[in-house]
Amino acid sequence: LGDSMVHAEAEIHVERSPEQILRWVVDLDRYKRADQKITKVIDRPVLDATGRGVARYRGQLRGLPTPVDTNLVSLKEWESLTFRGAPGVWTRRFVDFAGTFECTTCGDGWTLLRHSETFAFHPASVERLAAVLLGPWLQREIETEVQRLKELIES
Repeated sequence: LGDSMVHAEAEIHVERSPEQILRWVVDLDRYKRADQKITKVIDRPVLDATGRGVARYRGQLRGLPTPVDTNLVSLKEWESLTFRGAPGVWTRRFVDFAGTFECTTCGDGWTLLRHSETFAFHPASVERLAAVLLGPWLQREIETEVQRLKELIES
């Protein structure tokens, strides 16, 4: 995404299989209960035989609404799921986005889930301001998000 960006990541052990976790996450209508940055799902990703699809949704950052964005979705069965800002969409003029979910089986029904999100804002001068305004908030939000996901998926 670039050299200067806003990045956050967190990991947590979840008492579910990688398949159960990634199926839960790819269902954005359900996943937005854990990720409160997603405010409205417009198009859920429907994955093809190669594990690829497209998602469209509206979100918010620090309570401020963001425009509808389009992401390319890629599932590597049952190891990882990636959401990446679709090229050619007008929002790419202002921000690139990548969100990943990586699963590692730990045994006895447990999985280590690592989730990260990266935003690269344009122009680069905006990046510095975004880092100050969003960096610490995004890190706290990602940590809370994986905890909510764990609680929701294990219940």
